[in-house]
Amino acid sequence: MATSPDAVLAILTSIGGDWAVRFADARSAALPVTDLAVTRGDAVFETIAFFDGRPQALDQHLDRLAGSARKLDMAEPGRNLWTATILSAVEEHPPWPELSVKVVLARHHEGDDGMVRSWVHVEAAADHSTRRNAGISLATMSRGVTRTAAREAPWLLMGAKTLSYALNMAATREARRRGADEALFLTVEGFVMEGPTSSVMMKRGDKLLTPAPGIGILEGTTQQNAFAYAPSIGFEPVYADIHRGELLTMDAVWMLGSGSLALPVHHIDGAEVSADPGLTRLLNDHLRFGHHA
Repeated sequence: MATSPDAVLAILTSIGGDWAVRFADARSAALPVTDLAVTRGDAVFETIAFFDGRPQALDQHLDRLAGSARKLDMAEPGRNLWTATILSAVEEHPPWPELSVKVVLARHHEGDDGMVRSWVHVEAAADHSTRRNAGISLATMSRGVTRTAAREAPWLLMGAKTLSYALNMAATREARRRGADEALFLTVEGFVMEGPTSSVMMKRGDKLLTPAPGIGILEGTTQQNAFAYAPSIGFEPVYADIHRGELLTMDAVWMLGSGSLALPVHHIDGAEVSADPGLTRLLNDHLRFGHHA
C-alpha cells in the first residue's frame, strides 16, 4: 500500500458527564503525561477497519467497547456520540482503501482534575494482502491461566479489551523468536484460546469451530461475522473446547482480525496445517465487501 496521508485525531473530553469533541494535530501531544491511559494502561479500546469508506462491524465494536467499559467500572460517552465522532474523523481523512480507526476510552488523569479524555485516531491500515493470500505460521504458548480463570478471577479482566497489551506484545516477540509469525495462546491445560490480537477459527468437515468466550477470551467481532455468514455457505458454526492436539487434524485454521480479516494458517509449531484457499477467499470477500465473490 502506498504512503498514507496524514492521520486524523479527534479528542473527546468530559467533565461531569458533558462531552465535547475537537480535532487536533495527530503529530502533536494531546494527553497529559499523568493520564492513566498512559501511565497504567487503565483504558479500553477498539480498532475498527474501514474498507473503501465502509466500516467493518461498527455496532459490534461499540457493543464490545461498552462491555469492556463495564468490566472496568468506567462511564462511556453515548453510542450516538461515538458513532458521530468516528464517522466525522473518517470523513476528515483523505480517501484511502483501508483505514484503521482506533477508539480509546480513558479515565481521568492522576492530577484528578475530573476530566476524562478519550480519542479517535484514523490512519491508513497496515497492508495484510500478502498474508491473506500466503498465510501465516503460529507458535503455541501458555497464557498461564486455567480454562476457568475468567469465572474464578474476574479481576484479571479476561475478555476486556484494555490498553494493557504488554503481555500480548511479549507473546508476539516470543513467537517471532521461534520463527513463527504470530502466537496462539493456550490455557495451562492446553486448550486453545486466541492470538494476541486476533481470534482463531477452524474448519472440521462441515463445521466452523472457535473456542467459547467463557474460556477467557475476547469475543471477536470478525469471528462473529464469519459465524453469521457460515450457514449461507453450508457450514455449521460451533463454539467448542479445542485442545492443542486437535489443531493439526483440522481441515483449515484461520486467525481473524478486524483489519487483517481471515489469515490462513499454514504451520503450527513447525508442523504443516491443511488449508482451504477457496473458503479463505469467500470469507475475506464477505468480511470486506459483505457478499459472495
